[in-house]
Amino acid sequence: AYVALNDNTNAQKLLDVVIKSNKKECRWAWLKKGYLHLRHFRHETQIIEREKEAGRAVTCFQNALDMDLKDSFTYENLGIKQTIVCCVLPK
Repeated sequence: AYVALNDNTNAQKLLDVVIKSNKKECRWAWLKKGYLHLRHFRHETQIIEREKEAGRAVTCFQNALDMDLKDSFTYENLGIKQTIVCCVLPK
């Protein structure tokens, strides 16, 4: 509901609570948190902040992968996201 309302701050807080309370079954929460960081990345205008959000998104996707190393969907998304980030940020 928070994401639909564009309330990213409370969405992040809720996902953090889910992740802390259920460390073994929260892969979906890591994925959602990664997508929220990508949303911030797309709307951020400062290069430094874009880099931070990109790094946070990648970390979230990697945490999701740690929970299921056979999840090809997450591997694919992580690769796509890294490609987008590399193409958008200046070298």
